[in-house]
Amino acid sequence: MSYCRQIICNGIQFNSKKAFTDYVRCFIKNIGVCSSVSNKGTTEFQHLNNILKRHPEYHMKTSNMKDYKVITNYINRNALAVMIINNDDTETDISWHTAINGKPNTVESELKSAMRYSIEYQIQMFRNSQTQCVCNYCNISNVLMHVDHVEQFQSLYDTFIKSVELKTPNSFLDSKDGTHRRQFTPDDNEFETKWQNFHLNNATLQILCARCNLTRKKK
Repeated sequence: MSYCRQIICNGIQFNSKKAFTDYVRCFIKNIGVCSSVSNKGTTEFQHLNNILKRHPEYHMKTSNMKDYKVITNYINRNALAVMIINNDDTETDISWHTAINGKPNTVESELKSAMRYSIEYQIQMFRNSQTQCVCNYCNISNVLMHVDHVEQFQSLYDTFIKSVELKTPNSFLDSKDGTHRRQFTPDDNEFETKWQNFHLNNATLQILCARCNLTRKKK
């Protein structure tokens, strides 16, 4: 028999990560899009700060923090994201999803994030080339649509990693678009270019509605 590891945050006990995720999502939604969480109230600021303390890079990211703001997620317009406002009014992204996990991402997950980020322009080109946005599975239209790989991304990733004769990157930069994704460093430009060319020549993309994409079997 397996047991769920309980999560305690702000004095509240959660019996599953899903329960904690739902709670945090609802809490941030209640704050709403705003340019200053502290202006919403001391309780809201402290409560959010205690949640984000679980982030493995919290101390580094908040070293010059004066406030938080809540914005619409750049990728999912129906979701919200949190940004740190620094003392010099610059902004630093901090993922509340990572804070929920409470542990750093693996090198492999960061590599996949950078690889996805580096082909974003190909995804957008495909989306823009579609005269009609109709789901390839259920033929529905006029709903939220995703661009997805016909062949799973994992399969493309595995094939490329096995074939490329370069050192696999293990350090990354934060993307600048507020999506909390990773991007390659200039030192790994050759690896990134080879991956972009491989994806362009081997990936087949399709349009799926959000429901079909999210319920699609991943293997």
